[in-house]
Formats: sequence, C-alpha cells, structure tokens
Amino acid sequence: MEDESADLLVPALCDVEVVSALRRLVLQQRVSLERAREALGSYLELPLEREGHEALLGRVLDLRNNFGAFDAVYAALAESHDATLVTADDKLARAARTHLRLALIEA
Repeated sequence: MEDESADLLVPALCDVEVVSALRRLVLQQRVSLERAREALGSYLELPLEREGHEALLGRVLDLRNNFGAFDAVYAALAESHDATLVTADDKLARAARTHLRLALIEA
C-alpha cells in the first residue's frame, strides 16, 4: 500500500502562480471574486512545504533549452530532492519525460 501522507514540496513561487491564475479567472469573469478567495483559502490550507528557488537558479539556466524558467524551477526542485514530479501541465510533463530522469505523475 502506498503512503498517502507524502510530503508536498513546492517552490515558493507556486503561491504567486496560484494567485496569478485566480486573478486571471476573475478578470475573465470565469469565477467570482468570492469563489477565487475561497479557492485561495483552500490552497493555503494545503500542507505544502515551500522552498526558495535561489539554490535552483543555476540548474534552471542549465535547463534553458527545454524548459521555460518557471517549469524548470519545478523540475530542478524535484531533481534536487530526488522526488517525484507531479504535474497536470502537459508541456512540463512532456519535457520532463524527454529530457530528465525523474519519476513523474501526470495528474
């Protein structure tokens, strides 16, 4: 049986990416501001361990030919912890499968 209490490690910039996506949905009138605030609250309740990206920047630059900077931060973080990369981003998953030796879960 798999351990369902896996640690969830994200780069600290994940918080900004989440609020950016919620902002975009509100501006596009796809969700109400109230719903975006609820979603943000739910996100902030997740048991995430946030890690700064400073130590990853050299690796992000190394990955420049196959990953955008934001995607590279997630890939580099997974690499640095020998962790499984979990993503629903098809482009990130495809690049990770093609160019890295990471365990990968496509959500």
